[in-house]
Amino acid sequence: MHALSVLTTLLAEQAATLPAPQAVSARNAVVELVAAVVRGEHAPLRSTDLRATIDRWVEANLHASVTAGEAAAAHAISERTLARLYQRDGEGYARHVRRLRLARARRELLDGTELISVIAHRWGFADASHFTRRFVEEYGVTPSEARDQNRESP
Repeated sequence: MHALSVLTTLLAEQAATLPAPQAVSARNAVVELVAAVVRGEHAPLRSTDLRATIDRWVEANLHASVTAGEAAAAHAISERTLARLYQRDGEGYARHVRRLRLARARRELLDGTELISVIAHRWGFADASHFTRRFVEEYGVTPSEARDQNRESP
Protein backbone atom coordinates (compact mmCIF):
# COMPACT_ATOMS: atom_id res chain seq x y z
CA MET A 1 0.00 0.00 0.00
CA HIS A 2 2.93 2.32 0.72
CA ALA A 3 4.22 1.90 -2.84
CA LEU A 4 0.84 2.93 -4.22
CA SER A 5 0.90 6.04 -2.05
CA VAL A 6 4.37 6.92 -3.32
CA LEU A 7 3.27 6.35 -6.92
CA THR A 8 0.19 8.57 -6.63
CA THR A 9 2.27 11.30 -4.95
CA LEU A 10 4.86 11.16 -7.74
CA LEU A 11 2.17 11.29 -10.38
CA ALA A 12 0.52 14.28 -8.71
CA GLU A 13 3.87 16.08 -8.62
CA GLN A 14 4.79 15.26 -12.21
CA ALA A 15 1.38 15.44 -13.90
CA ALA A 16 1.72 19.08 -14.89
CA THR A 17 5.06 18.43 -16.64
CA LEU A 18 3.88 15.43 -18.69
CA PRO A 19 2.52 15.80 -22.21
CA ALA A 20 -1.23 15.18 -22.28
CA PRO A 21 -1.13 11.60 -23.71
CA GLN A 22 1.41 10.47 -21.12
CA ALA A 23 -0.51 12.16 -18.30
CA VAL A 24 -3.67 10.34 -19.36
CA SER A 25 -1.83 7.01 -19.61
CA ALA A 26 -0.24 7.49 -16.20
CA ARG A 27 -3.56 8.47 -14.65
CA ASN A 28 -5.27 5.42 -16.16
CA ALA A 29 -2.52 3.13 -14.90
CA VAL A 30 -2.84 4.48 -11.37
CA VAL A 31 -6.63 4.14 -11.46
CA GLU A 32 -6.25 0.51 -12.56
CA LEU A 33 -3.73 -0.14 -9.77
CA VAL A 34 -5.98 1.42 -7.13
CA ALA A 35 -8.96 -0.57 -8.40
CA ALA A 36 -6.92 -3.79 -8.25
CA VAL A 37 -5.86 -3.07 -4.68
CA VAL A 38 -9.45 -2.31 -3.66
CA ARG A 39 -10.61 -5.56 -5.29
CA GLY A 40 -7.84 -7.42 -3.52
CA GLU A 41 -5.95 -8.34 -6.68
CA HIS A 42 -2.44 -8.21 -5.34
CA ALA A 43 -0.89 -10.71 -7.73
CA PRO A 44 1.75 -9.16 -9.96
CA LEU A 45 1.03 -8.89 -13.66
CA ARG A 46 2.62 -11.75 -15.60
CA SER A 47 5.05 -10.71 -18.30
CA THR A 48 2.74 -12.07 -21.01
CA ASP A 49 -0.12 -9.96 -19.64
CA LEU A 50 2.14 -6.92 -19.45
CA ARG A 51 3.33 -7.47 -23.01
CA ALA A 52 -0.28 -7.74 -24.21
CA THR A 53 -1.18 -4.56 -22.33
CA ILE A 54 1.73 -2.70 -23.90
CA ASP A 55 0.86 -4.06 -27.35
CA ARG A 56 -2.68 -2.71 -26.98
CA TRP A 57 -1.30 0.67 -25.87
CA VAL A 58 1.03 0.77 -28.89
CA GLU A 59 -1.83 -0.08 -31.27
CA ALA A 60 -4.01 2.65 -29.77
CA ASN A 61 -1.23 5.25 -29.93
CA LEU A 62 0.52 4.21 -33.13
CA HIS A 63 -0.36 7.47 -34.86
CA ALA A 64 1.58 9.40 -32.19
CA SER A 65 5.00 9.06 -30.64
CA VAL A 66 5.40 5.65 -28.98
CA THR A 67 9.08 5.62 -28.09
CA ALA A 68 10.42 2.97 -25.75
CA GLY A 69 10.73 5.61 -23.03
CA GLU A 70 7.11 6.67 -23.44
CA ALA A 71 5.87 3.08 -23.46
CA ALA A 72 7.89 2.25 -20.35
CA ALA A 73 6.69 5.35 -18.53
CA ALA A 74 3.07 4.73 -19.50
CA HIS A 75 3.29 1.26 -17.93
CA ALA A 76 5.46 2.14 -14.93
CA ILE A 77 8.35 -0.08 -15.95
CA SER A 78 11.95 0.58 -16.89
CA GLU A 79 13.08 0.73 -20.49
CA ARG A 80 15.25 -2.32 -19.77
CA THR A 81 12.18 -4.30 -18.65
CA LEU A 82 10.39 -3.21 -21.82
CA ALA A 83 13.36 -4.34 -23.91
CA ARG A 84 13.38 -7.75 -22.20
CA LEU A 85 9.66 -8.22 -22.89
CA TYR A 86 10.18 -7.71 -26.61
CA GLN A 87 13.49 -9.55 -26.92
CA ARG A 88 11.84 -12.79 -25.80
CA ASP A 89 10.17 -12.98 -29.21
CA GLY A 90 13.40 -12.14 -31.00
CA GLU A 91 12.00 -8.77 -31.98
CA GLY A 92 12.94 -5.53 -30.27
CA TYR A 93 10.39 -2.93 -29.29
CA ALA A 94 11.38 -0.48 -32.05
CA ARG A 95 11.18 -3.24 -34.67
CA HIS A 96 7.72 -4.20 -33.39
CA VAL A 97 6.49 -0.62 -33.67
CA ARG A 98 8.02 -0.21 -37.13
CA ARG A 99 6.38 -3.44 -38.32
CA LEU A 100 2.97 -2.25 -37.09
CA ARG A 101 3.41 1.14 -38.72
CA LEU A 102 4.46 -0.49 -41.97
CA ALA A 103 1.35 -2.67 -41.90
CA ARG A 104 -0.90 0.36 -41.38
CA ALA A 105 0.90 2.29 -44.10
CA ARG A 106 0.63 -0.68 -46.45
CA ARG A 107 -3.14 -0.86 -45.90
CA GLU A 108 -3.50 2.83 -46.75
CA LEU A 109 -1.18 2.45 -49.71
CA LEU A 110 -3.19 -0.41 -51.18
CA ASP A 111 -6.59 1.13 -50.43
CA GLY A 112 -5.98 4.61 -51.77
CA THR A 113 -4.26 6.92 -54.18
CA GLU A 114 -2.56 9.22 -51.69
CA LEU A 115 1.09 10.05 -52.31
CA ILE A 116 3.53 7.56 -50.82
CA SER A 117 5.44 10.38 -49.12
CA VAL A 118 2.25 11.56 -47.36
CA ILE A 119 1.50 8.04 -46.10
CA ALA A 120 5.12 7.58 -45.02
CA HIS A 121 5.09 10.81 -43.05
CA ARG A 122 1.73 10.01 -41.41
CA TRP A 123 3.13 6.76 -40.05
CA GLY A 124 6.30 8.26 -38.64
CA PHE A 125 8.87 7.71 -41.37
CA ALA A 126 11.34 10.55 -41.91
CA ASP A 127 10.96 10.53 -45.68
CA ALA A 128 9.74 8.41 -48.58
CA SER A 129 13.16 6.84 -49.22
CA HIS A 130 13.46 5.65 -45.61
CA PHE A 131 9.91 4.30 -45.81
CA THR A 132 10.69 2.55 -49.10
CA ARG A 133 13.81 0.86 -47.68
CA ARG A 134 11.87 -0.44 -44.66
CA PHE A 135 8.91 -1.45 -46.83
CA VAL A 136 11.15 -3.49 -49.13
CA GLU A 137 12.77 -5.17 -46.10
CA GLU A 138 9.34 -6.15 -44.78
CA TYR A 139 7.42 -6.99 -47.97
CA GLY A 140 10.05 -7.62 -50.66
CA VAL A 141 8.64 -5.01 -53.06
CA THR A 142 8.64 -1.23 -53.17
CA PRO A 143 5.51 0.66 -52.12
CA SER A 144 4.87 1.58 -55.76
CA GLU A 145 5.18 -2.05 -56.85
CA ALA A 146 2.82 -3.16 -54.08
CA ARG A 147 0.25 -0.57 -55.15
CA ASP A 148 0.60 -1.57 -58.81
CA GLN A 149 0.27 -5.28 -58.01
CA ASN A 150 -2.82 -4.57 -55.94
CA ARG A 151 -4.43 -2.63 -58.80
CA GLU A 152 -3.68 -5.46 -61.24
CA SER A 153 -5.14 -8.21 -59.08
CA PRO A 154 -8.86 -8.93 -59.52
